[in-house]
Amino acid sequence: MHTVITKSLINQHADSGVKRIEIDDTVIVTSEAWDQAMRRGITLVRVEKAACHVSANGACEDERAEVRAKVKAAVISKLGFEPDGLETMIDRVLNQSS
Repeated sequence: MHTVITKSLINQHADSGVKRIEIDDTVIVTSEAWDQAMRRGITLVRVEKAACHVSANGACEDERAEVRAKVKAAVISKLGFEPDGLETMIDRVLNQSS
């Protein structure tokens, strides 16, 4: 499964304060997204996809981290700020859905 990073997604991340995005072989970055990342001060860093560490509840920790980051970015983008306790709330929801 591939993730596509677009100019719009770069803008969402930049608006929420993200300065660095790690990408691996499963990520496709459009040329417009590369350009926008440079304009908005976001560094795109290519990394090797690490093997998934399976937690005690059977969930892939890498997948959980990715979901956590996407939810956090979406909330910050929608609200315009990071509410206190956001990560705790996200973890609580992720733990309930496992």
